Formats: sequence, structure tokens, C-alpha cells
Amino acid sequence: MTTTLLETLTRLQAALDQLAGSLKSASAESVLDAEAPLATAVSAMGRLRRSDVADADPAEVRQAIAAVRAALSRCETLGTTAEALGRAASVDEPYSRRGLQLVPATGMRRALPAS
Repeated sequence: MTTTLLETLTRLQAALDQLAGSLKSASAESVLDAEAPLATAVSAMGRLRRSDVADADPAEVRQAIAAVRAALSRCETLGTTAEALGRAASVDEPYSRRGLQLVPATGMRRALPAS
């Protein structure tokens, strides 16, 4: 069975959406379960032939790529947030003789647009 470029991109988006849902659930098991479909989808991208790409409608491909990029961006944002929360929750010495040790917010602040 031949898989088209659009089918492959749709599967990749679905795998990324599954990963995003897993990251939102904060379940390590769910995140690990999302790994196999993502690996399969990425692997399928590497198996596409030039003819699969050439036969695809450019407008549909652009839309599919935009959807994949949006799903990937969600995963990156959720992953960064999960990592920061994990760091904040696992401070080595949250309280000692020196008092409360606060976690710096490095990397969490975004530049505000110029007004």
C-alpha cells in the first residue's frame, strides 16, 4: 500500500496531538505511550518517495505542514512548561539554615513587544 504525503503528514500531526495531550495530562506513562506513534510517523516521513511529494496538491500540503508546525509548537510549549515545573518542584534544598531557596525564573520570561 502506498502512503501519500498528506496521509503521512496527517499521521504525524495526530501523533503530535497525542503527545500534547499526554504532556497536558502530566502522566509519564501516557507520554511514553505517545512515543511509538510519533516514531512511526517520523519514520514514515523518511520512506516517502519523490513521486509521493510531486503528486501532492501544494495548497493541501501547505495546510498540512502548518497543522504539523502548530502541533509541534504546542508540544514544545507544553514540554518546556513541564520541565520548568519539574525543576521548581524538585529543588535540592528548598529550606535550610539559610532560609527558603527560590528557583530562578530564567528562560520563563518572554520579551514584551515594543510599544
